[in-house]
Amino acid sequence: MDFAVKVRFSPSIKADMLNQFETIIEPFAALSLIQLHQIMQLRQQVFMLEQQSLYLDADNNDVNATHVMVYDGAKLIAYARIVPPHLSIAHAQIGRVVVASAYREQGLGSAVLQAALETAQRQFPQLDVVIAAQTAQQAWYTGFGFVAEGEVFDDGGVEHVKMRLVHTA
Repeated sequence: MDFAVKVRFSPSIKADMLNQFETIIEPFAALSLIQLHQIMQLRQQVFMLEQQSLYLDADNNDVNATHVMVYDGAKLIAYARIVPPHLSIAHAQIGRVVVASAYREQGLGSAVLQAALETAQRQFPQLDVVIAAQTAQQAWYTGFGFVAEGEVFDDGGVEHVKMRLVHTA
């Protein structure tokens, strides 16, 4: 891998966490209507209802993104999206990293982020990856090698900070 990804798993988290579940990675055009509904439902449940963050979640980035979905049977339990570089943005972006409440504290967040990072590296091997991290999760993202840059900003009533994982040759 060309990224200096340093994943710090706690002893209770197995590195093969995703092997217990089905992981599906698809571009938007390949998503079924059911998958799209499940994605929107999980994101709204966590970001809007649990975190009370009101913003337009279904933005224009979804249609250009690659979607990383983790299923327990037919239930979507974890998700992240990878947004390609566009216009004046010369990096890949990972966002909307989310785990269903009943599945938290099991390492799924780390596993879905790792899958998203590996997918981004395959799709955009020469590019940095940028995230807009909730400040409460900044230390967690630092564990993957992301470095904060810029000032803290408000996004939907939740403090965020831009973080970058620098591509290394």
